[in-house]
Amino acid sequence: MRHKSIKTLGVLIAFFTAAFSVNAAELTHGEAQAAIRSADFACNHVINLKSSGDNTWMVKCNSGIFSITRDKNGKFTVSQVE
Repeated sequence: MRHKSIKTLGVLIAFFTAAFSVNAAELTHGEAQAAIRSADFACNHVINLKSSGDNTWMVKCNSGIFSITRDKNGKFTVSQVE
């Protein structure tokens, strides 16, 4: 019975690790808005948020369109596209 419990625990750990990895690559509207504002751009409302690849997003705000990139340390780089 103990062998079955350890195997089940291993499966659960693998599942939660995979789920966390997927979520770690996502960016919320609030995080996008905060990153844009922290870069001294105006953004009162995120209208659309689309992934452009590995830790890169295109964000449409009420004030324009921005490219956001997150490095391996979690630091954001923001540039205004339009």
